[in-house]
Amino acid sequence: MFKNKKSDSQTGTMTTERESDAYGKRARVLPNEDPPTVSEQNEYRREEFGGLKVGAVLYGWLEAVALTILLVGVVGAISTGVGSSLDITQSAAELRAGSIGAASAIAILATLAVGYFVGGYVAGRLARFNGARQGIGVWLFGLVITIAVVVVGSV
Repeated sequence: MFKNKKSDSQTGTMTTERESDAYGKRARVLPNEDPPTVSEQNEYRREEFGGLKVGAVLYGWLEAVALTILLVGVVGAISTGVGSSLDITQSAAELRAGSIGAASAIAILATLAVGYFVGGYVAGRLARFNGARQGIGVWLFGLVITIAVVVVGSV
């Protein structure tokens, strides 16, 4: 781990130069100096490897979309099964259109919330640091893609 021993001609002390390791940069360590604590090492890693990771955000968004598609299929199958067993007529459905629409909106929002929560979790785990930032990045990336699809669809 230690590469060279050098003496400082001005102070007469011996220092050792640490090889570049997993912590990144070379560091000069005095022989009597204590090694960095775990919290200092974690802080250095957070500074070195933290921040928004585009790859993690992209994979988190892909996970969110995939899980949302699966959950929409499951919710659609459940609602079809419930709807076919209720024997609702056309006029009864027209009278309860508001409550059916509200229930559908709640189911879709809950499905999207679960999907994007899992996508944000995946992005946070891939990036190792700043998990909340990765989750917000997944949400923002999904919002940008949604706006882009709406613009392309309207053209």
